[in-house]
Amino acid sequence: LPPCGALGRYVPDIIPDKEYVAVSAFYYIAKALGIVGKNGFNGSATVAEYLQISFKFCQKRLHENANKFRKLLCFSGLYAARLLHSYGFNDTNKPISFVERLNNRTASWTLGALFAKREIGLLSCP
Repeated sequence: LPPCGALGRYVPDIIPDKEYVAVSAFYYIAKALGIVGKNGFNGSATVAEYLQISFKFCQKRLHENANKFRKLLCFSGLYAARLLHSYGFNDTNKPISFVERLNNRTASWTLGALFAKREIGLLSCP
């Protein structure tokens, strides 16, 4: 059943005109790449733009004494873009918003998982 994400797991179809939000590692990588403003304001990009920005970063020459995290950013940016693509995002989708906070709460994959479980009825609130 396409699309097939990481580890061959089925991923529901992406609705092209719907708005999507990426959090956690996707946000921190986007911030380090400059997709998210230096002041922490949310940023947005299509998967193609994310990949292009990552490629440009990887083409930069790093000094021998470059921070080890900076060296990993090239891999992380390319990996994150390809992972989003494996989930079914493409150039026909609206840009994805990369955020750290939603409604003044830290946005993380755990919060998203709880909302998803609640929405499909696997979790109920008293």
